[in-house]
Amino acid sequence: MAEKRYEREIDELLRRLEAEDRAPIPFRPRRRQPPWVRAWRRVTAATAHASPVELLLLAAVGLLLTAVLVRFAGVAQAGLLALLAVVCFFGGLGLAVWQGARRPYRVYGWGGMSSSGPRWDVDRLILCLRRWLRSRRG
Repeated sequence: MAEKRYEREIDELLRRLEAEDRAPIPFRPRRRQPPWVRAWRRVTAATAHASPVELLLLAAVGLLLTAVLVRFAGVAQAGLLALLAVVCFFGGLGLAVWQGARRPYRVYGWGGMSSSGPRWDVDRLILCLRRWLRSRRG
């Protein structure tokens, strides 16, 4: 009796699926973008939530690498790019120190200091390390 009921329900579901309009989904061609546009969008998405300090340090690294490549190409402006990289580096360093002086215990998402003190409990860490060493010995 239960088998017939299941068979009827299955048949009813199959009839409903057949009765639905199954029009094909219209094809929308994707716009082809040059690779540098896609790369720029990825970079801007990755740096959208970065702090100014991180952006300055990333700019310093990028400028320094560009200066090295330009120097190998033999262009005279490589020194200017290297100088700009040094200015960005020290600007980022100074900004980090200045922000740290304004808010000494800022909460960082990557494991820095919080307002309650160090994030890592050193005693608990040593205890866990001792337990792990004991378990390895015997």
